[in-house]
Amino acid sequence: MTGPTPRAPATARALSAALNALGIHPAGARPADVLPLLGMLLAKIETDTAARAPVSQNPPARLTRLLAGYHQQAPTPHLGLLVDRLTRTALETGLEEPPGPLTEAAAHASMAAADLLTAHDHLAHGHRRKAINALHQAQHHLDHTRLTEGPGPGRTSLSS
Repeated sequence: MTGPTPRAPATARALSAALNALGIHPAGARPADVLPLLGMLLAKIETDTAARAPVSQNPPARLTRLLAGYHQQAPTPHLGLLVDRLTRTALETGLEEPPGPLTEAAAHASMAAADLLTAHDHLAHGHRRKAINALHQAQHHLDHTRLTEGPGPGRTSLSS
């Protein structure tokens, strides 16, 4: 494997070709299709990763080789990427029907992490008020991660 080479973002045609090579046949390849095509490619990558590194394995051990390859292409994680990933995790965690108390708490914890990174970014750019707002959002989400054995304000009950 080689290291990163600066390239322009992938086109709809290139994404469609990559998906076709992986056995996925998308309907479109227009510029407007780029985000759905990226989503399809992301789903393929993540489902293949999960199949090859089951969650029952130790997460740091199962992700070490994956991250080695990832960091060859993206040596420095972009803060926006991390925030998007955490937000997507929160949204997808919330899709469980019916939502359980632990998955609700996990979704709130992911959103709190995204809000904390957003606050960090705002502070780095001198936007104190925006940072404070993001910290308030993080606190709101953290308040919903408290697990108890009974109901209570701002707590997720484990009782049924």
